[in-house]
Amino acid sequence: MSTTPLFDVIIPTYNNLAELQECLQGFATQTLTNFRVLVCVDGSTDGTIQYLEQTTFPFPVVVLQHADKQNHGRNPTRNLALPFCTAQYICFFDSDIIPDTNLLAEHHAQVTKQQCISVGDVRYINTQTNVWAAYAQTRGKNKYHQGDIIPYYYMATGNCAHNTEHFIALGGQDPHITKYGAGDTEYAIRLHKHTGVPVVFTQRAFGTSAMNKTAAQALQQMEEFGKTNLPYIHTKHPDVDEIFGLRTLQATTFKHWLVRLAIRNTIARVAERMLPILPTALAVRALHYCVMNRILRGWKQREM
Repeated sequence: MSTTPLFDVIIPTYNNLAELQECLQGFATQTLTNFRVLVCVDGSTDGTIQYLEQTTFPFPVVVLQHADKQNHGRNPTRNLALPFCTAQYICFFDSDIIPDTNLLAEHHAQVTKQQCISVGDVRYINTQTNVWAAYAQTRGKNKYHQGDIIPYYYMATGNCAHNTEHFIALGGQDPHITKYGAGDTEYAIRLHKHTGVPVVFTQRAFGTSAMNKTAAQALQQMEEFGKTNLPYIHTKHPDVDEIFGLRTLQATTFKHWLVRLAIRNTIARVAERMLPILPTALAVRALHYCVMNRILRGWKQREM
């Protein structure tokens, strides 16, 4: 292995030691071996630090944590890696995903084929038992195929790779976004403005994961997102209105006003109650309506 790694893999983690162990075991089987892992610990109290200090890995590992050893959120935690990134490329990866053995090789093939941001796939193994997993598998980048150029705002930092210089030039991800939702979207907006390079869906660079949140928990997060992070992003980037239905939320045209009018709380509440008994295909469609309703409810609360 050369002195300078080809990839710096940035993995934030918070109190999910068992999943982190499986994630790192997956990186131990990579066919591309010229990489280093930077584990960014977000105030974990479950023995993560002790495990990382006592375990020998077949690849270099750098353990980073906040000075106060408290929980700060994923964006500030990923930024712990900023002063230490020396590889040509970075790969953002979530600690609850197990990488396929060819993940880094596939990302590398894509970013060397063309200058781009390579967005990998996350395949949930429990789509038959978790409707939120089934819903997530149909959204965003999942509407596209291997090698397709996708809208830049579909970039997800749970599994993606791009030139390290862009991460450094942007000063990392926005540290003010500490709650759930769209921290990666805000980063994608700035990447798009700064680089203008295409975002490519590298479906073959995939990892597997089990969705550990219920639809009810996810919908509550979406409402909180509509109340906090979405207004923040809109204020920071007022020229961007194509994300998360902002045009509809602001009712900029008669069509958008009609859509907004159709997203009624009473219908959404009935749909949410019916989710457990609906067939998966219908539940996924109902969830999309419920998500729009929850974001709208949160958006209205921002003004209170």
